[in-house]
Amino acid sequence: MTSWQGAWRLYQHELRHSWAGLIFSILFYAYIALIISPSMGELFQAAEDSEQIWKWLIDFFYLTILPNMGFIMNRVMFRYWHNDPYTRKLAYWRTMPIGLLSLVISRMILLLTTLLIVGTIFFTLQYFLVGGLREAMNPGQYLLFAACWWAYSLIAGSLYMFFEQAYNGKVYFIICLCSLLIYFPLLMLCWWIGFHPVSDSMQLAQNSNPIGAIVMLIAGAAAFMASGHFVKNKLGTRSLLN
Repeated sequence: MTSWQGAWRLYQHELRHSWAGLIFSILFYAYIALIISPSMGELFQAAEDSEQIWKWLIDFFYLTILPNMGFIMNRVMFRYWHNDPYTRKLAYWRTMPIGLLSLVISRMILLLTTLLIVGTIFFTLQYFLVGGLREAMNPGQYLLFAACWWAYSLIAGSLYMFFEQAYNGKVYFIICLCSLLIYFPLLMLCWWIGFHPVSDSMQLAQNSNPIGAIVMLIAGAAAFMASGHFVKNKLGTRSLLN
């Protein structure tokens, strides 16, 4: 069995046991699309107001929530601190004739497919829920906007994937908490320089300028591949006994 065949079987195994979590993730992000739609609508009513509170609210939602779009929400993700289930799963798999590369590839495939499914539903719902979006951008322009933020989710999700597999549950949980603290100074910096990630990327898409989406997709692909490489190296030396 090749590494890719092993990875595909592991991926199918994970998906069979996580289908309920995937459905929950879809429903959760559908709910997010629903609750932020009024704020998105307000964004278009006063687009020239750089101090508009809705801009900061939408930026906050996008920057903090979208990075988790590629992760299946199930009971396992809420037990990292106490039971460290993913490390235990990795330790079990390493006792079986499963190559290290197969483990890494299967996790990468799971991240990518989850992000594709959940992201497609989230951005599609948002487009149909917010009338201002349909008035401001045609489907092609909105696709550029969505691709930009989907790539952002891939970049952040790849980083989280590395920490998830490279460290034990407690360390990973602490890293996730600390990462939340990074978003606040990042938002403050954006406020200070007058940069609005969502509205500015939207304006770029409205001009049918694909440069933002292209740069972000290239960066996303690079982060995704780099994360897989570093995960493989880390798992090759990581102790799974703690």
